[in-house]
Amino acid sequence: ALKARVDADEARLDALEKNGEVPPDVGARLDQEEKTLAQLSASDAAAQKSNSDMSARIASLEQGAASKTDLTGLDARVAKLESRDSSVAMRRAASVLALAELVRVSESDAPFENELAALRALTPAPELDDLSHYAGGVPTRAELEQRFATNADAILAAERRSYATNWLERMWASFVNLVSVRRVGNVTGKDTEARVARAEFDLKSGDLNAAIGELDMLAGPARDAAQPWLAQAKARQAITADTRALTMRIIAGLAPPQ
Repeated sequence: ALKARVDADEARLDALEKNGEVPPDVGARLDQEEKTLAQLSASDAAAQKSNSDMSARIASLEQGAASKTDLTGLDARVAKLESRDSSVAMRRAASVLALAELVRVSESDAPFENELAALRALTPAPELDDLSHYAGGVPTRAELEQRFATNADAILAAERRSYATNWLERMWASFVNLVSVRRVGNVTGKDTEARVARAEFDLKSGDLNAAIGELDMLAGPARDAAQPWLAQAKARQAITADTRALTMRIIAGLAPPQ
């Protein structure tokens, strides 16, 4: 508005100069108005600079607040991840310890119900359901080998008696059972005595699976006589297979994700 007034005064001054009617104080008045205009222009520039500085400060504060909020959220996520990872690590460590105790006890002939329950609480797995069938205790491999000699004689005796059709043959079968010497070692043949001999040889060689395979081929009274020992041997076989599979499962769970 002041600038418009100055421009108007200058126009009037030009007109007066042309007409020769210039007032004596007109120059002083114009100088004063120009100074006032200059002061106002300076004040306006300062105000604009102040507004610009204020906007910059507000933007900086807003950015800082946003950054602080982001950092707070990130800290919370990191804390949550650390807590979760720590909990998972502790659970895995407990699972490994429980597994080691289960394997140790199950390799003996002692019951392992408590060890099974402890591991089940930490690591549900299908192998645990199968192991529960044998948790009352199963003879060890060494015990199975020791019992086999007596069981082998009972298997052969049962087969001989099955061939007797009268009292005289039964007496003869009983006599043979008392004095006969059975074959031993890795012999050939598909008869009962050969299979029993190979099963015993496999046991002494540490191959329980092969011994079970030989006796599984028996039939009739010989198979019936072998069944109690065979059931215990298969239970031991199952425990070994289940604990191995369970160990592989838990070890696989310890591996870091790819």
